[in-house]
Amino acid sequence: MSDRTPPGDTAGDGAGATGAIGATGAATVRTHCPYCALQCGTLLSREDRPGGAEVRPDPDFPVNGGGLCQKGWTAPALLTTPDRIRTPMVRDSGGTLRPTDWDTALDTVAAGLARIRAEHGADAVGVFGGGGLTNEKAYLLGKFARLALGTSQIDYNGRFCMSSAAAAGNAAFGLDRGLPFPVTDLGAAEVVLLAGANPGETMPPLMRHLGAARLIVIDPRRTPTAARAALHLQPRPGTDLALALGLMHVLVVEGHTDRTYVDQRTRGFDAAWKRAASWWPERVEKVTGVPVSDMREAVRMLADARRAYVLTGRGAEQHSKGTDTVAAFINLALALGLPGREGSGYGCLTGQGNGQGGREHGQKADQLPGYRMITDPAARAHVAGVWGVDPEAIPGPGRSAYELLSALGTDTGPRALLVFGANPVVSAPRADRVAARMASLDLLVVADFVPSETARLADVVLPVTQWAEEEGTMTNLEGRVLRRRRLLDPPPGARSDLAVLHALATRLGDLPERYPVEPRAVFEELGRASRGGGADYSGISYDRLDAGEALHWPCPRTPEGEAAH
Repeated sequence: MSDRTPPGDTAGDGAGATGAIGATGAATVRTHCPYCALQCGTLLSREDRPGGAEVRPDPDFPVNGGGLCQKGWTAPALLTTPDRIRTPMVRDSGGTLRPTDWDTALDTVAAGLARIRAEHGADAVGVFGGGGLTNEKAYLLGKFARLALGTSQIDYNGRFCMSSAAAAGNAAFGLDRGLPFPVTDLGAAEVVLLAGANPGETMPPLMRHLGAARLIVIDPRRTPTAARAALHLQPRPGTDLALALGLMHVLVVEGHTDRTYVDQRTRGFDAAWKRAASWWPERVEKVTGVPVSDMREAVRMLADARRAYVLTGRGAEQHSKGTDTVAAFINLALALGLPGREGSGYGCLTGQGNGQGGREHGQKADQLPGYRMITDPAARAHVAGVWGVDPEAIPGPGRSAYELLSALGTDTGPRALLVFGANPVVSAPRADRVAARMASLDLLVVADFVPSETARLADVVLPVTQWAEEEGTMTNLEGRVLRRRRLLDPPPGARSDLAVLHALATRLGDLPERYPVEPRAVFEELGRASRGGGADYSGISYDRLDAGEALHWPCPRTPEGEAAH
């Protein structure tokens, strides 16, 4: 992959692009790449072919500053893929998926859901979402599951990505956000430790902000990122936690702890040290294969820097002790006094396109909008007030993603599953078992745009719109809320996920006004539902975003007459 501006492409080329129109008829819209959590700014223009679009990097968006990786450059090809699904499909009595019309498909889904709920209860229906859904879709999907279906059985594929980092971040900071600082802050760093992250391949535009820093890369492989490192620590696979504890041991024993910071701004240091104390560097070398001299050099580099960051990625998180591993790196950063110090900090490199926003507004098993816990009576009362229901009407916590998929088709698990924005037959752990569990369902409904592996197992497939064909918002790894803008009409036969949820809820007997189909209306309700929560979006609006304001959460709504947050 590369991070480059193509020959002849200049900032002036985007000068006439509008960020405010975002509707069919515009020649060019300012939007964002649909893939990773950087959400690189792009200028999307029409091509002279049906459904065609040309992409250029937005030179004015600070995260990518005119650069794109291969994923961004090729994103429009997705829109005209030859196997794009253009009509709903229902499996016939012979086991073959056959094209049908929308009313027939939706009626089939609603009838199947009603029957299963009547025979087995509301929790016999499950919902599985994705970290690529817009904020509006993620919010309405959670609302649909809990009100229209009455089920607690909803979770999403982000559990397989960042759940370890989320748990560790919440425990340490009371907050789950990828980066609690702008990406551009990294440009002034002297030293950056990257634990289990390879942005040189996965997020090439991020490397623009790491060019001045001396990198310490922790990775068993010599990746393109490791090749640029001043120091590459290569632990044996699965020994990341031992290495993190060893680094903490070296830091404390060699006198690099920021005692003033630790005493005044943290708690629990003694417990953290007690755990690291038994991981002396020689022991760690035997376990991990990382030389003691390299451990000491890594700690010295971090301690001597005036501006330093510790960043973790999937490689540190996706272990049986992933939460402990991330917590150990957070403890290292805290012992150095980095978080909350200007020009320094700890952060996590979020993965999916809306990996941040997608986990904040209700498609998680234990969560309500605004990153509120579903077991909190005050949170339940607030959200119930926005939804116009009694708090008791909102189900309690359900199974998380792995447990949900494992329970499919069992005596105590869901008999039906609706999938939006995910392909768990490929992406979930123990994929063969997931496929078998899905095959045992009474009803599998998949909303997708191509015949994915999961869609091929479905009883009903619903074709949905894609990123350049819809409006909405995404939240990148900085917690910055961004506008996705529509350039193209969707192909005939495709509908938005919001329209699908509206149609199903209505058929199930819920109030149609509870499920708006316009993204702006959904976002306004999301803002009210998130108000006062950890991820408070109540002060953010489409108008403010379209005016070019850089808005990060929390962004509470301010009283009338006061300056906006």
